[in-house]
Parts: sequence; C-alpha cells; structure tokens
Amino acid sequence: MSEDDSTGIQDVRGLTAQRKTEEPYFIVLAGGPVGMMHRLRANQEMVIGRSVDADVRVEDDGVSRRHAKV
Repeated sequence: MSEDDSTGIQDVRGLTAQRKTEEPYFIVLAGGPVGMMHRLRANQEMVIGRSVDADVRVEDDGVSRRHAKV
C-alpha cells in the first residue's frame, strides 16, 4: 500500500467546538474543500457525491457522482 492509500486520522474537535448542537453533520476531512460542514437531515436518507442531484455535493476528483448514502 502506498502512502496515498493509507487511512488518515484527524482531530475534528476544533471544527465542531463552535457548534452546540446534537444535529448530525458531514465534515470533509481531506481534499479540496477540507473543513466544509454539511448538516444532514435526521431520519432521512441522503446521497453524498459530485452529482448535481446529490444532497451533499463534494467537488473532489476522489469522490464519485453518487459516492455514499447515509
């Protein structure tokens, strides 16, 4: 496995410390839009990806059009 394929671990407490909420968020930890936070809708399925139809759009070459469903 090359260094580019390794799993990275980042401390996100600084990103979320300003938020005093228990709402779910998706936080971009790597790539171009690092630190972007997207509020997720509780109890509702959402698609994350590059597609214009994705609920959470992430513009990064490493993300597929319909990358994940949460």
